Amino acid sequence: MSTGADGTAAKVAGEADADNCHELGSALTSDTITGPLRVDLAALTFLDSSAVSELLRILEVLAGRNITMTVENPSPAVRRVLEITGLLDVFGINPG
Repeated sequence: MSTGADGTAAKVAGEADADNCHELGSALTSDTITGPLRVDLAALTFLDSSAVSELLRILEVLAGRNITMTVENPSPAVRRVLEITGLLDVFGINPG
């Protein structure tokens, strides 16, 4: 993660599933995140329902702290999961 004047940028790589989604949640809801969070998923190759639920929880936790979160550059596999679940708009992803 990197933090600057315009917020925090995080890159997620590999697979996000039931085995590691809580680590993802801990990292992306850290107290060090105080401004807008941009999450780059270009290198994420797999996203299961547990990780989708965790992303929604992260979004809710940050909203409670008045912090916005957007998802950027989802890999094709991740984009497909978010499309099927109807969550592209929720995470601010262009449906294109």
